[in-house]
Amino acid sequence: MRELTYASKSFVTTDEITDALLDLVTAIDRRDHSEAVCVPSFTPDGKLTEALMTLDAGSEVVAMPVDVDIDTDDDTRAAIAAAVEDIRSRINRNTKATEAKAINDAHDHGVDLDEF
Repeated sequence: MRELTYASKSFVTTDEITDALLDLVTAIDRRDHSEAVCVPSFTPDGKLTEALMTLDAGSEVVAMPVDVDIDTDDDTRAAIAAAVEDIRSRINRNTKATEAKAINDAHDHGVDLDEF
């Protein structure tokens, strides 16, 4: 489990969600672009809730390990898996958009990509 601090607020979530969120922040290209993300989080007594945030390339997220007992019932596991899948799909979209932008920029500057 990790306690994430973002925009002067903290919440607890799983290691998998933390890793995915940090990967998303680094995948978002440095353009006028942000992603609204909702993830499962946990209260100090381990009850499932959710955190909603808007992330962009300049987001500063700090993650610290914490010891919180959570109820890992089927609903909780399903919510975590769905959130990780959603975040990973956003990373893939951002990566593809960045690659397409690089190709378009190369064409705009007269670079013949067939030479590579």
